[in-house]
Amino acid sequence: MLFVIIINFSLKSNTFWREFQNTYVQLPYNWEFKEPQIKVFDWEDWKLILYSNSFSRGEVLYIEILPNDLKLLKDTRHKLFYITISKEIPINQKSYGWNSIYIFPPDLTTQQNEILWEKHYNNYTDYKRISFLVHIRKYPDSDQPIYIQKRTISKEEQKELQERIKNEKEIKKLIFSELIPFCITNKLSYPRDYHKITSEWYKYRKIQYYEILNGKKIFYKPFYTIHKGIDLKGNEGDVVFAIADGKVVLSREMYYEGNFIVINHGNMIYSGYMHLKDRYVVENTYVRAGLEIGTVGSTGMSTGPHLHYSLWIDKYSADPLSIFNLPIR
Repeated sequence: MLFVIIINFSLKSNTFWREFQNTYVQLPYNWEFKEPQIKVFDWEDWKLILYSNSFSRGEVLYIEILPNDLKLLKDTRHKLFYITISKEIPINQKSYGWNSIYIFPPDLTTQQNEILWEKHYNNYTDYKRISFLVHIRKYPDSDQPIYIQKRTISKEEQKELQERIKNEKEIKKLIFSELIPFCITNKLSYPRDYHKITSEWYKYRKIQYYEILNGKKIFYKPFYTIHKGIDLKGNEGDVVFAIADGKVVLSREMYYEGNFIVINHGNMIYSGYMHLKDRYVVENTYVRAGLEIGTVGSTGMSTGPHLHYSLWIDKYSADPLSIFNLPIR
């Protein structure tokens, strides 16, 4: 399949807009574009196309269902069910057919995957199983501990802090359950105007708390976490962009995330931007891909200025950079 690429430089000196297959993406100049892999399945007068960066677990999956004749759109309906994980894949009707953005779950353990394709036509229902392989890639291990100084606080402060964390947990539970129509169009944007990863997605990290007593560092027992986002290098005040159209469902300061923005893109797809210095958008407003929504900072539980960018699809953490080379429309 031929990709037509057109490069237009943005008003931002470090970014440009790239077009491929009618998808426009704002990218930093040092981003290395990679064409996605494609799998095509034919069924009578229809074609199902899967696009992914490398068909590996954790990656974003883009799907299109296309007819040989647009007249078929009037009387035909489709459903997709991801048999391997027992989940229905939400699909959206478009003028050219149907599309969907989904994910190969990061905890997937089997290479052989199956999707059940259901077709309804003139009161008749038929089914087709499609099979494909997904690479069970390995995730990076922590190369060195992340040191965080523990602050000594009073019992009253500790109680207030526990109550705050509890309330913020409820807020996040609420926003990640809101259902809105699919918002993503054929325009996307990388969240920064410079590409430099400082901590990879799904990295197994060692967290080491310590406090200073009588001039000496006292270390607590370390614990391990999975980094369900990606850290991008930035200086305090550097611009942060919305990756796609959507509704701002969270824009506030929180204990762990610092200044935190979450955008709901519909179909249970969310993007998150943590540790910001500034927030330029407010809750319950809609934004476009490429809008400046804030700036890089080091707020919350952060060890220095950077952008922590996350992408969630159907409550799974997705490799957040794997969406930018897909021909979404």
